[in-house]
Amino acid sequence: MSKSGTPPGGYSSWPRWVRWPLEAGVFLLVFFLIQQWQASKLLPVDELQPAPALQGSLLVGGELDIASLRGRPTLVYFFAPWCKVCAFSAPSLKGLREAYSSDELGIVMVALSYDSIESVREFRARHDLDIPILLGDQAIATRWNVFGFPTYYVLDSQGHVASRDYGLTTMPGLRLRVLGTD
Repeated sequence: MSKSGTPPGGYSSWPRWVRWPLEAGVFLLVFFLIQQWQASKLLPVDELQPAPALQGSLLVGGELDIASLRGRPTLVYFFAPWCKVCAFSAPSLKGLREAYSSDELGIVMVALSYDSIESVREFRARHDLDIPILLGDQAIATRWNVFGFPTYYVLDSQGHVASRDYGLTTMPGLRLRVLGTD
């Protein structure tokens, strides 16, 4: 051992059981900081200003206006059919829908960056989703500050952004964001 307490030979000579947790911690810290930086570009959490308008055609026909979902918390989930992280997150959305009735929690998926409506249908069928999917466009993505997928916002019962995030999420992560939102 040297006077500084490190083994001779530098970092690579440290025992594996010391290096791996240290490297994992550094990786997680960097990942967390990047995700927070990306999320900072999203719409702000604001109790005074309502979220932007969101209306359009639904995949299964009909129209949706997000204002019709006021009176309960609402998850607005922006995705792309080709997005692997979105596909990985789909079971969490399905589980959230099964955990909360539509009277307790509104959930709307917004398809963006899709090649065809058929690709959105295939995504819905592949993941067995029974959640309204609004067919979005670049104007909606711009209005909601969506720059990557998945992006999601939790709106309170008044239509204000209560929580927002970008990237991979899990069922417990979604539940925590929804929990406590009026």
